[in-house]
Amino acid sequence: MSNTYTTCPVGVPSGKIALSAQNSGTITGIACTGPCVATVYNAAGTALTTINSPGGFNAAVSLAFSGGPPYVVQQSQSSMIFTI
Repeated sequence: MSNTYTTCPVGVPSGKIALSAQNSGTITGIACTGPCVATVYNAAGTALTTINSPGGFNAAVSLAFSGGPPYVVQQSQSSMIFTI
Protein backbone atom coordinates (compact mmCIF):
# COMPACT_ATOMS: atom_id res chain seq x y z
CA MET A 1 0.00 0.00 0.00
CA SER A 2 1.36 3.44 -0.89
CA ASN A 3 0.56 6.86 0.50
CA THR A 4 0.83 10.21 -1.23
CA TYR A 5 2.19 13.32 0.49
CA THR A 6 1.95 16.83 -0.94
CA THR A 7 4.08 19.78 0.10
CA CYS A 8 2.94 23.36 -0.45
CA PRO A 9 5.68 25.70 0.76
CA VAL A 10 4.70 29.22 1.75
CA GLY A 11 8.08 30.89 1.32
CA VAL A 12 11.51 30.32 -0.13
CA PRO A 13 13.46 28.57 1.25
CA SER A 14 10.91 26.36 2.91
CA GLY A 15 13.08 24.58 5.46
CA LYS A 16 12.57 20.90 6.26
CA ILE A 17 9.23 19.37 5.32
CA ALA A 18 8.64 15.84 6.65
CA LEU A 19 7.33 13.49 3.99
CA SER A 20 5.67 10.91 6.23
CA ALA A 21 5.53 9.49 9.73
CA GLN A 22 7.04 6.21 8.52
CA ASN A 23 10.46 5.30 9.94
CA SER A 24 11.36 3.10 6.98
CA GLY A 25 10.14 2.47 3.48
CA THR A 26 10.72 3.48 -0.12
CA ILE A 27 9.84 6.65 -1.99
CA THR A 28 8.51 5.37 -5.32
CA GLY A 29 7.39 8.55 -7.05
CA ILE A 30 8.15 12.27 -7.12
CA ALA A 31 6.18 14.88 -9.04
CA CYS A 32 6.33 18.67 -9.12
CA THR A 33 3.81 21.08 -10.62
CA GLY A 34 6.24 23.69 -11.91
CA PRO A 35 9.84 24.80 -11.63
CA CYS A 36 11.30 22.60 -8.93
CA VAL A 37 14.53 22.85 -6.96
CA ALA A 38 14.67 20.50 -3.98
CA THR A 39 16.73 17.89 -2.16
CA VAL A 40 15.28 14.82 -0.44
CA TYR A 41 17.11 13.58 2.68
CA ASN A 42 16.89 10.58 4.96
CA ALA A 43 16.44 11.14 8.71
CA ALA A 44 20.22 11.19 9.25
CA GLY A 45 20.60 14.09 6.81
CA THR A 46 22.09 12.16 3.89
CA ALA A 47 20.85 13.38 0.51
CA LEU A 48 18.84 10.71 -1.32
CA THR A 49 18.27 12.77 -4.48
CA THR A 50 18.35 16.33 -5.79
CA ILE A 51 15.84 17.73 -8.27
CA ASN A 52 16.53 20.79 -10.40
CA SER A 53 13.86 21.04 -13.06
CA PRO A 54 12.92 24.25 -14.92
CA GLY A 55 9.43 22.88 -15.59
CA GLY A 56 7.13 20.23 -14.21
CA PHE A 57 8.70 16.99 -13.04
CA ASN A 58 7.23 13.49 -12.71
CA ALA A 59 9.36 10.40 -12.18
CA ALA A 60 9.24 6.91 -10.77
CA VAL A 61 12.08 6.47 -8.28
CA SER A 62 13.26 3.91 -5.77
CA LEU A 63 14.70 5.73 -2.76
CA ALA A 64 14.89 3.51 0.32
CA PHE A 65 15.01 5.14 3.76
CA SER A 66 15.25 3.89 7.35
CA GLY A 67 15.99 5.25 10.80
CA GLY A 68 13.22 7.85 10.69
CA PRO A 69 11.01 9.79 8.29
CA PRO A 70 12.55 11.34 5.18
CA TYR A 71 12.24 15.06 4.53
CA VAL A 72 12.56 17.53 1.68
CA VAL A 73 14.15 20.97 1.55
CA GLN A 74 12.68 23.04 -1.28
CA GLN A 75 14.17 26.16 -2.82
CA SER A 76 11.14 26.67 -5.08
CA GLN A 77 7.46 27.30 -4.38
CA SER A 78 5.95 24.59 -6.59
CA SER A 79 3.86 21.90 -4.93
CA MET A 80 5.59 18.53 -4.79
CA ILE A 81 3.91 15.14 -4.56
CA PHE A 82 5.71 12.14 -3.07
CA THR A 83 4.51 8.55 -3.21
CA ILE A 84 5.80 6.33 -0.43
